[in-house]
Amino acid sequence: MLAASAAALAFGVAAGAAGADVASDAETRLTAFEKEAGRLGTGLSKPDGLRRKDVSKQRRLVDAQVAFATGQYDSAALGLFDYVAQSPAPADLDVGLYYLAEALYQKGDRVAARTYFTRVAREKPQSKYYQASVERLIDLAVILSDHTGVEEWITALDRIPAGQRRASAPYVRGKYAYATGKFEEALGYFDQVGKGSTYDFQARYYAATTHVAKGDTAKAIEIFEAILDGEARTGAQHRVVELTNLAIGRLYYERDQPSKSIDSYLQIDRRSDLFDDALYEVAWVYVKGKQFDKALRVLELLALSDPSSQKLPTVRMLEANLRIRKAQLLKQREMQGVANPRDGVPADEYTRAQTIFTEVHDAYVVPHDELTRAIDQSSDPGQFLTQITGRSSAMFPTTSTMPETAVAWIRDEPDVDRVVLVENDLGEIQSNIAETERSIERLENAMSAANRVGLFPELGKKATRAAEIQAQLAALMGQLLDDERKAVGSAPPDVLAAIDAAATTRRQAAATVAGLPAAARALEQQVTDERTGYDKVDQTASEVQVVVEGTESELAALKKYATDANPPLDTLRKLNIEQGVAELDPDLAGMRAELGEIRGETVLGRDEATAGDAIAAQAKSARAGLRAALAAETAAMARATGAGGDKARTLHRLVEKAALIDNQLEQTTTSIDGLVGDALVDIKKDVAQEKADLTALRQEFLSAEAEARALGGTVVGASFREVKAKFYDILVRSDVGVVDVAWSQKDDVDADLDRWNLQRTRELKQLRDEFRDLLEDKSLDLGAGITPPAGMQSGTPAPLDKVVAPAPAGATTPAPAPTPATGGNQ
Repeated sequence: MLAASAAALAFGVAAGAAGADVASDAETRLTAFEKEAGRLGTGLSKPDGLRRKDVSKQRRLVDAQVAFATGQYDSAALGLFDYVAQSPAPADLDVGLYYLAEALYQKGDRVAARTYFTRVAREKPQSKYYQASVERLIDLAVILSDHTGVEEWITALDRIPAGQRRASAPYVRGKYAYATGKFEEALGYFDQVGKGSTYDFQARYYAATTHVAKGDTAKAIEIFEAILDGEARTGAQHRVVELTNLAIGRLYYERDQPSKSIDSYLQIDRRSDLFDDALYEVAWVYVKGKQFDKALRVLELLALSDPSSQKLPTVRMLEANLRIRKAQLLKQREMQGVANPRDGVPADEYTRAQTIFTEVHDAYVVPHDELTRAIDQSSDPGQFLTQITGRSSAMFPTTSTMPETAVAWIRDEPDVDRVVLVENDLGEIQSNIAETERSIERLENAMSAANRVGLFPELGKKATRAAEIQAQLAALMGQLLDDERKAVGSAPPDVLAAIDAAATTRRQAAATVAGLPAAARALEQQVTDERTGYDKVDQTASEVQVVVEGTESELAALKKYATDANPPLDTLRKLNIEQGVAELDPDLAGMRAELGEIRGETVLGRDEATAGDAIAAQAKSARAGLRAALAAETAAMARATGAGGDKARTLHRLVEKAALIDNQLEQTTTSIDGLVGDALVDIKKDVAQEKADLTALRQEFLSAEAEARALGGTVVGASFREVKAKFYDILVRSDVGVVDVAWSQKDDVDADLDRWNLQRTRELKQLRDEFRDLLEDKSLDLGAGITPPAGMQSGTPAPLDKVVAPAPAGATTPAPAPTPATGGNQ
């Protein structure tokens, strides 16, 4: 009995210790949860969409400055257009205006750049960019050959105290003086540029050019050579060195110093854009020195280095003319008897010259005829803009094409070059508008989803952590209530029955919550399958895009082959290739556009493939049911707590503490949902405003596109006549070249005939002189019965094969020749 009592006492002590451990552990966990719940509920604030928009605009200025610094002038200009158009004006308006103007200047849009430089100069005279803008305005007056209002800027620059002027000020003034023909004044300004300064090389180059304009080539060469003695450190200085070598080569050419001229030209790097000019001028140096073979080699190299250059027909016809000159020189040496077989024969050179003239004619006759047809038929030049600019328009679809040679020449026209720049800008704007529309659509889809709190990372993290703690609290409360139920076993039966019923409901609710991950996994698997399907579509689209790009590369290679083939293709074959490529280009453009739409829809579909709505609704309902069941069980348990003693009261206190923490977290979650809802209201307003702005921008874009197409068509139409005139000049020169070849060959034949006649006359005279005695001795009747050959009776020398030579001494006198029969041979 004592043993049994001792065992029971030991069991009770152990059970009490175990219960104390459970309560202590729960207390520790609840204390940690309480502290974390307090932290989660503090610092909650609504995301401010307007503040983020302001930050975005300021960031746009910084991004534009970074783009400008890295040479991405198009991107910089596009970002700054919106920045400077803000109302009210931003505090850094002068910065935005200057960088926008400079970006436009660097990308070649000088007229638009002048507008924004003028705004800085007139609206922001206190800006640190004021002087730089004034200098650019003076510089633009020279570049655009428009001196309207330039005196205002010169006066403004002169008003700046000498100590505050930039090092570039005298350089800018010197360039303007040079452009207006004030050479002495220009030299004075160039001398003011400090040695070793940023503009030292440029100022000395202009000073040398000024001396050339004055006719002092010796002084110019001296300054140019001093530039070459310096060390170029910047890209601008290296460019000046290249221009200096080109200038010295020309001066030595004019001074009849060919070796020095060639040495200067060959200092230009073959990767430079001036290399072709240098080669062309080297060829003329050799021509001037009658070194035709060297000139021909240089011209052949030039034709290979840039087969698409507008200089190519001139270069090839110069080569043909040199071959005519070489053939004439070879013929002259041949007539003088000093010909060297290794130098070639005239006939081969004439053949090559005629071949070149014919190839040039055939290469440009079709483009000339196509332009003539377009002009004569008054065709709308705008229909060719897509081919010329390389940009298609949904508003202005076109399918008309012309030979690629004509397109290349039209594209190189100065005004058309500006049209191409404008079209490129419009294309980038169009892409940005389309990308913005896709972004807005994705954002609207995200805002309409159930789990919208994920749009705000900070709030999303807190909401996720609150849900995790609530799940742990629910599990802990269930464990504590089960332990408390054991402790209150002596409570009245009706109370225990109510507790057990509430516990059953709570366990069912907990099972429902526990089953959510399985349901979520099933739905997530469905989402995964959908996203996998979209990924496969996107992968297929990527593969098709690779094929399209490969086809485009092959077409580009075909175009290049048709243009650069050596030996050149015949006209018909070249025309067939160009027409085939032109027919495929619109199809490829359509395929590329369709692929872009497919990939865009794939992204949207992937975004929309989410189980968020269904899972969120189920989870919210299940958690609410569990919380209600826990609350009901806790209330039922409170009626029996007294029956369980201190242990039951301790456990119930912990359950109530957990419920309080859960309520605190629920309030935090509700607050987060409210903040998210309020923020989304503001964001939706912002999105609606942005959509309205985007719609207005699209309309403005379409208006600008229509205007650009109209102006571009006018410019292209004018260029048609310019390029046609150039093609006509090429055709005339090539035809004249063919005639020159024929005349040169005729001259050679005439010279040969004259030489042979002269030789024949000399030989006949020599024979007459040798046989004069016999011919004049009338006592000798050597030709009794013989009729003298034609010409002998009148004293005119007869052909050698008709002259009758006297018989040798001792020979028998020949008998009279028989009279030939009619129709016989003499």
